[in-house]
Amino acid sequence: MSYSQDASSFYERYSMLEEREKARISKLVNKLLSVNFICRAKETDRDDYYFCVRYEPIFKAYFSLMDYDLKINKQNEVVALSNREGYNHLQLRLNESLILLILRKMYYKKMNELSLNDNISMRIGELHEEIMATNRFDKRIGKKELGQIIRLYKRYNLIDMIGDVGDDDSVLILYPSILYAISITQIEEVERKIDALAKGESVNEENHENEAD
Repeated sequence: MSYSQDASSFYERYSMLEEREKARISKLVNKLLSVNFICRAKETDRDDYYFCVRYEPIFKAYFSLMDYDLKINKQNEVVALSNREGYNHLQLRLNESLILLILRKMYYKKMNELSLNDNISMRIGELHEEIMATNRFDKRIGKKELGQIIRLYKRYNLIDMIGDVGDDDSVLILYPSILYAISITQIEEVERKIDALAKGESVNEENHENEAD
């Protein structure tokens, strides 16, 4: 679809909306530009997800004018925003990248163990075990650094946490948006990248969780 067609499609549909619908669209446009992902599995995102599904053509036409692609995966129930030119990717530090890959690996492993209605989760203690298993660290990653990394990924709706980061029994909820933050489909490839990062090697991994930062 051309730029003029995108513009025509957006304004035609948008002009027919009520003011409250326009206000909700404006709010969600800004939310997506800030966090990139909306997940139905996240309780506070549920209504936003269904609103995006209902008005999908309007959102797609609007973002297309800005050279962004909006994708709604109804199987995983995720709304994902990405920049066509690959601008504004979040640059992650090594430990941030390593933990993101570990979270992706654990999502892959656990999604086959649960029913479609269950949230995928892991304990903080499990995360520490996976981090130590890389043999990159002589001791556990500090509570302060781990807390900062978890808050970063919570911000982009990739994970959530129940409890305190210093408690091994605290629970990390892994949202399906993590499938889109790392474009790897095979667990063997995830593990290869984890090994490479643990050795300090570059893996040239594109991180999409902040395409619109």
